[in-house]
Amino acid sequence: MITISGAELASLRPWFAREPLGPRRLLGQHVLATGVGVVRVDRWPDPELVLVDVVGNLALLGRSDGSLPESISSYVQGVLAASPAHEVALRATFPDLKVWDRVIQHLPGAPQEVVPHRGAVRPLRPDDAALVAGLSENVSWISKSWGGPAGLSGSGTAWGGFVDDRLVSVSCTFFLGDDEEDIGIVTEPAARGLGLGAASAAGVCRGIVERGRTPTWTTSPDNAGSLGVARKLGFIGAWTDVLYVINAEIPPVD
Repeated sequence: MITISGAELASLRPWFAREPLGPRRLLGQHVLATGVGVVRVDRWPDPELVLVDVVGNLALLGRSDGSLPESISSYVQGVLAASPAHEVALRATFPDLKVWDRVIQHLPGAPQEVVPHRGAVRPLRPDDAALVAGLSENVSWISKSWGGPAGLSGSGTAWGGFVDDRLVSVSCTFFLGDDEEDIGIVTEPAARGLGLGAASAAGVCRGIVERGRTPTWTTSPDNAGSLGVARKLGFIGAWTDVLYVINAEIPPVD
């Protein structure tokens, strides 16, 4: 597989745009918009396969003739979005492949207002990077699609929830697309149930709508907590999707 960048990468924008709503579309657009992530192709010019990697969130696009380049196994570990037509080839290449069911929802307008039971929410600023870096290990993943705490806090897409001036919840655009922005949300275990996650996510959604894009919400169908927050904000629809988990475990419902 060949890593591409610059004008070569920009020329792949139509590849991403023709994919359906979900990570196969958003991951490539996120790399183009933020510079975070890597895009590889099977050959250049005139690629037949494109592999996008945003810190272990991967998308495979292109031909599905039942085979994959042998070298692809060196680059795939984590959660992979791919067409169902790729599944036979993926199983042949990765015998331990697991299927992770997903649900994608969208917000048709402005979000419902949410007032936290305790604490306060506000947009994160560039000088909040140290606060984001101080999140506990089990929720620190929220910044990885922006290259780390500094990237997230300076992205203009993140809101934080605070209790006694301590950052305990973060909501943000996790994947930035041309027309949609998919939301990520984390809350420290001790601060759950205070409504800070939903209130900060409402702020994120307002920003997305103001930028002329559609907020989307992706989770697993058994994640009642996440689905409940989405419902509170006004998300609707339930497009079903799957991700392929390769050389890793399916993340637990948190």
